[in-house]
Amino acid sequence: MPRTVNRATILGYCGGDPRMKEHEDGRLSCTFSVATANIWRDKTTEERREDTQWHRVTVYGPYAHWCDQLLKRGKRVYVEGFIRYWTRKTEDGQTVKFTDIVVGREGYLVFLDNRPVETKRRRLPGEAFDPFEEGDEEKEGEKNDAN
Repeated sequence: MPRTVNRATILGYCGGDPRMKEHEDGRLSCTFSVATANIWRDKTTEERREDTQWHRVTVYGPYAHWCDQLLKRGKRVYVEGFIRYWTRKTEDGQTVKFTDIVVGREGYLVFLDNRPVETKRRRLPGEAFDPFEEGDEEKEGEKNDAN
């Protein structure tokens, strides 16, 4: 049988804090959602349109621990993995279908935001100034003016 390709690549924003799970065999997995958007301009009305898609991502191995520690809602993330379809029966007997992008040994996961999501946080005394943190420009200027 010829080789086939099952690969998904997305770049988007984490939709919620990751959920960590330890399986019976000791493996760790971490599941979270990622939002991506297609943006276009409507030809008839010239209005900007946006269509947001939500993707379920499941991560195994060492990446799972990193997701739990570093990834939070609103952070940008690059995900590359394979697509997995699976079903689960509910308590009332209905079948629910799921689609995951799975990141394992052969996938990639890159955390793209290096600044905190909570930008309103106050700096501690002696903490370095972060020029990318919103709202600190005035505080830093006031501090320099006082000296």
